[in-house]
Amino acid sequence: MLLAAGAASTAVVSRSARADEPTEVPGGWVEIKDVTNPSVQDMGRWAVAEHNAKTGEKLQFRKVVRGQQQVVAGMNYMLDIETKEPSRFYEAFVFDPLPSSPEKRQLKDFKPLLG
Repeated sequence: MLLAAGAASTAVVSRSARADEPTEVPGGWVEIKDVTNPSVQDMGRWAVAEHNAKTGEKLQFRKVVRGQQQVVAGMNYMLDIETKEPSRFYEAFVFDPLPSSPEKRQLKDFKPLLG
């Protein structure tokens, strides 16, 4: 009887320990571990240039400081970008289609980060 109770409590602990572990949900957002990667920095540079072309602003790209990505029919990127002169932070939402797609990269949203 004591052995059965011990096994049951071990099973509960094992299940709850697994529930606390981060899990990657298919189609969910995943942190970009190395935002210093040149392709991530190029994506941020492109987002600022695209924003400037659409709005007439003259923001100057400094660097991507944080990012997340989501697999879709291509890749969605949510990038936190720092600009210079003056130094400000923005969030860019970029869709990058599959290479085989006729679609082009799109800047879906670009807005200032508050605080």
